[in-house]
Amino acid sequence: MSEFGEVEVLDVFGNVSVRFLRCGSSILGALWLDPEFVGQSVFNAFSMMQGAVEFMVRPMRPDRVLVLGLGAGDVPSALRRAGKVVDVVEVNEAVISAASNYFGYDRAGGGHGQTFMGDAAIRLQSLPTRYDVVIHDLYDGLNHATSTDVLRLIKGKNMREDGRGVLLLNMVGTWKVDMSRNNASLPHFLTFILAQNLAKVFTVVRVFSEEPVLEDSGMTPGNLLFAASDHPIDWSVPPTMVGDEASAPIESHDGVMWNFMRWSIPELSNATELLLPNFDEKELDAMARSVQMEMWTEVRHLLPREAWGGDYDRFSHRYDL
Repeated sequence: MSEFGEVEVLDVFGNVSVRFLRCGSSILGALWLDPEFVGQSVFNAFSMMQGAVEFMVRPMRPDRVLVLGLGAGDVPSALRRAGKVVDVVEVNEAVISAASNYFGYDRAGGGHGQTFMGDAAIRLQSLPTRYDVVIHDLYDGLNHATSTDVLRLIKGKNMREDGRGVLLLNMVGTWKVDMSRNNASLPHFLTFILAQNLAKVFTVVRVFSEEPVLEDSGMTPGNLLFAASDHPIDWSVPPTMVGDEASAPIESHDGVMWNFMRWSIPELSNATELLLPNFDEKELDAMARSVQMEMWTEVRHLLPREAWGGDYDRFSHRYDL
């Protein structure tokens, strides 16, 4: 048991078998156990992050990457295999050990990066180098990892000094209100607050969904990838992959990597134009807990109930489910 909750590795066997890494009520990452899926991400969010680095062509083609939040290690491992130098900051030693022992993560980096243990807000101030891309996967709605102070710290101390660095930030959130539901806490405001915080620090902010954007998209929580820089950001799939791109199912790892840049969310990219209410800490906390409740509603079904142990009842009671 770590101070952040119980860290467990669980194998779930079925038509498709998956190894999960969980901490408390969160699924931090997963690994396909079937040989045909080796090297592919189980979750779209990680496929997006990988594609956003590998296929970036503007404002530069990245070589050196910093990842904040290890998870099961599939994003840094994939980027290292692609030839990038990737450093990781992770606060939980139990997560590092699990990723290393059960998910193939190399904490030593094999000459392609290092693993730093500690709180990111502290570690960021002493890292020895600057990066082309910083991948930020820390935000849970309740912490202050996306405050303007932290964002300015990342930009000022950790990103390249010429302004061509890119921050890629993952969050789970909504961006529309479903009026048919009892949604008094309006959790979509959290997403717009984050977009506006990024716009206060960076000149360019683009936001992408983990799946094609349809008319009813954005009403339930999903992974959103924010890309922020002081220069225009763009991606291009190499011509050698175009044939494969056409045949890859949209919902597959390759399909998400090659298509996420088409799933832009203009409402969030233009969030600076919106006048948002001023919320107090209690209201913000209620929004965050609303998102976390919906996240728990989704992830609790990924594992058999007995695999959650006492956490199943504890978190279900917390969210009145």
